[in-house]
Amino acid sequence: MGVPARIVVFAGAGASVPAPASLPTAWKLRDSIFERLLRHTQAQPRCAILDSLNQSEFPLEFTLEVLFSRFGSDAVAALDLLSTGRPNQVHCGIAWLVAQQRVAAVFTTNFDDLIERALDDAGLRRDVDFAVSN
Repeated sequence: MGVPARIVVFAGAGASVPAPASLPTAWKLRDSIFERLLRHTQAQPRCAILDSLNQSEFPLEFTLEVLFSRFGSDAVAALDLLSTGRPNQVHCGIAWLVAQQRVAAVFTTNFDDLIERALDDAGLRRDVDFAVSN
């Protein structure tokens, strides 16, 4: 018996959609941020920027960069919905595979920290059993 095969996990945006995580997809996240900012933004130039971005099809990452540079802490506060979910079976399954030393690396496009929270919940220690790079 040799060393067990190790895999590389790539978790896309859909990993955090099923309950109990229940987080929005990228486009729904973008829409939610726009709704929150429009509710809290009164100045016309700011609303014009939001309206033009909202009607665009720019990627989420570009849109967030513009929003963060223009609205600062208001845009960051709109991301608080990412902290509301709990790890689901996808996150817990990844954590189980990591704990079994079956994973060489995990890559994700997600903005949430649910994989890290599942690793913590599995008793794995950050910077000892796993590391996070942004």
